[in-house]
Amino acid sequence: MAKKFDEALQIFEDEKNLLREHQLGTELNEAVNLYERGYIYYLKNLNDQALPLMQQSLKHAELSGDKVCVACALRGLGEIYRANGNREMAVIYFKKALLAFKEAENQRGAKEIEELLSLDN
Repeated sequence: MAKKFDEALQIFEDEKNLLREHQLGTELNEAVNLYERGYIYYLKNLNDQALPLMQQSLKHAELSGDKVCVACALRGLGEIYRANGNREMAVIYFKKALLAFKEAENQRGAKEIEELLSLDN
């Protein structure tokens, strides 16, 4: 599969603008859009750009009350910190994500985090 990260980023930028233009910017919509843009920057290995977006995603996710969205943002932060070589922060965020996925009764997400944590041992 071709990695069309720049095209994807443009699509999510367009989405962000449409959400604002049509006043559809709920906390959940904001959180998801920020997550997607942050994760693409992470995949592009542009973690300096990914980190603030993922941090903002977590804030909006927490305000939305959506437990899975919170868990995903926490996992994303863990992945970014791991990629930056900050194992300690990565483990902290992975453990928080694991708890959040369990609270959301999302077994698949919890299992993925357990696998990520096993990589850091």
